Amino acid sequence: TIQNFLDSIIHYRKMVTSFKDIPKYADVGSLFVDSAEMKGQLTPSPNLCIDALKAWIPQLAIKRAQELLDEVGYMNPIISSEPATVEAYVNKKKTKDTANENLELYKDKQDYVRALVNLLDENTWEVPDSLKALIRMLKESIISLESNIQTADGREEDETKRFSLQVAEECPKLLKKIAECREQLDAAIVGDPDTPEEKVIKYLSQIEIDFLKLRARVEKVQDYQGILRLPVDDFDVLNEVQSDLTLKTRLWTDKAEWSKLRDRLMDTQISDLDVSMLEKELARYNKTLFLASKGLPTSKVVPRLKSSVEELNP
Repeated sequence: TIQNFLDSIIHYRKMVTSFKDIPKYADVGSLFVDSAEMKGQLTPSPNLCIDALKAWIPQLAIKRAQELLDEVGYMNPIISSEPATVEAYVNKKKTKDTANENLELYKDKQDYVRALVNLLDENTWEVPDSLKALIRMLKESIISLESNIQTADGREEDETKRFSLQVAEECPKLLKKIAECREQLDAAIVGDPDTPEEKVIKYLSQIEIDFLKLRARVEKVQDYQGILRLPVDDFDVLNEVQSDLTLKTRLWTDKAEWSKLRDRLMDTQISDLDVSMLEKELARYNKTLFLASKGLPTSKVVPRLKSSVEELNP
């Protein structure tokens, strides 16, 4: 704290003053003592400590001033902007709310830097030009921040209405895309057990890529709805599509891997079989079949895989 710095300076200067009362030479009993050498060996040296504070305080002030200027300087252009998109407006609102909440903290940090500069002035220590420039820029930046917050508050109601309409218009579009994704999962290629596994897996992989982008957008829109104080849509159908996609991907992936495993097993002598490994694999495929039977009751792929697995079930 500033008081710690001030106390340290006073303490070390008192030590320096008290040393001046020590004679340069003196007889101590039968010894002749040179006090200059003794003073030089004192650790820490009060003069060196004062010099260290003289060098460190400006560095600390510059560091703290620059950190605060960077933070406030980042916020000002965002808060004073005229957003053209929902994303830009939400970012503006979040930034403005953060700045408003922390404004007094920023002023306290500014006061701390000023107090460090005052400490330099009181001890007639040099204040670097770079620090003086930072102090000026920081003052202007804090004033601008307060002004920008007030202006943004005045525009918030109109901007919220405008961008709330955009969010409301996007929700039906997202629901339509989710429905299209569900239709893709019901395509004939996914339900035909004679379709090559690699082709179906590739098809499902592309759907997953598109679905993940869609889910990310839905979550972002829900975040926007919360920030804009709108009712947050559930998009429950999204989880249903996710479950369908996950199960069908697992079914076709296991179907492909089972075909390879079955071929290897058929080429292996019974005496060379790894029974424990086979049991683990069968447990895995049987679990997939159980889940798929429940989740995909009309799938023709499930009975095809089930009949193949059951040939090796114990």
